[in-house]
Amino acid sequence: MQEPIFLFEAVVKSFDVPESVRLKCENLVNSLGKNSSYISNSKTLFDFYNLLIPCIDDPDWCWRYGEQINACDIDYAWIALITGKSVSELLYIYCTYSSLYTPFTASYELVAGKLQLKFNAPDNFYGQTWFHVHVITAYTVNILKETFGVNVEDISVSVPLSIKSDLTSIKLRECCEQYNANSLTISLSAGCLNNRNSKYNPIVYNRAIEECKNVAAIHETSESTSEKILAILTDASECPPSLDEVAKRLNTSARSIRRKMLEENTSFKKLSNDCKFNRSCQFLKYSKLSVENIAHRVGYSCPSNFRRAFIKKYGLSPSAYRKQFLDDS
Repeated sequence: MQEPIFLFEAVVKSFDVPESVRLKCENLVNSLGKNSSYISNSKTLFDFYNLLIPCIDDPDWCWRYGEQINACDIDYAWIALITGKSVSELLYIYCTYSSLYTPFTASYELVAGKLQLKFNAPDNFYGQTWFHVHVITAYTVNILKETFGVNVEDISVSVPLSIKSDLTSIKLRECCEQYNANSLTISLSAGCLNNRNSKYNPIVYNRAIEECKNVAAIHETSESTSEKILAILTDASECPPSLDEVAKRLNTSARSIRRKMLEENTSFKKLSNDCKFNRSCQFLKYSKLSVENIAHRVGYSCPSNFRRAFIKKYGLSPSAYRKQFLDDS
């Protein structure tokens, strides 16, 4: 999962969070190392959200945060949003680069005379979705009004939240036309597409777009497909996901994954088996689970098949492996 760097940087550097929360967030960000700007696993993201719970449990705080984001403290994609020439460029930036900095991917379409900018979270995203709904909506609505001169009457929002939910802020209710939607959608009149930015700065905008392209290139090359797949398999709390499930999370097809695996001299089956063995070794070393229970947890329906595969891999049975580890310890 890509981590929302705008969230990390903005909360750590500025905004009204308690000092104790800020220090904990800063310590976590610093612990991630130099590659944290591009890749994070779901545990890291979840840990960070947990630190922010005193703030993000308040939907009105979330909305204020979105309105007050200082793009210059965050990343180039957000700078490009406020320095582009027109609303059409804003839509292009969201759809091309939003997934680099948030858990959401964006797309837009023209429906019944309205432009619909739609944000979708991955199926496995278990972070505080309402936080992102408020931040993205507040920030986007604010720049549409303040930067591109869109009338507030021309903007409406559909949200994946309940009207009765205490996670829906007062400000969000003011512009929301549909609740319990399948995604976050910001709609505006098609006539707003060519609304111009009175503060358009081509030098800053072009520089920001170039940096976005650089980040995208780093993101694409920072991990091979097999490394991305192995990270997904390792991240699974229960049995490793299937090839089709992994393909869905990577926004590609099973066929494309098989082709990539051939190019990288491996296979999905091998990666899945490696993950199963790694997890089974951890269970054998650090838990008191029975071998039968471990077999089921790592995806074997028959414990005897697990034992045979384990012996073939390591040259000794799971029980002997556990005993050897305990004796050496």
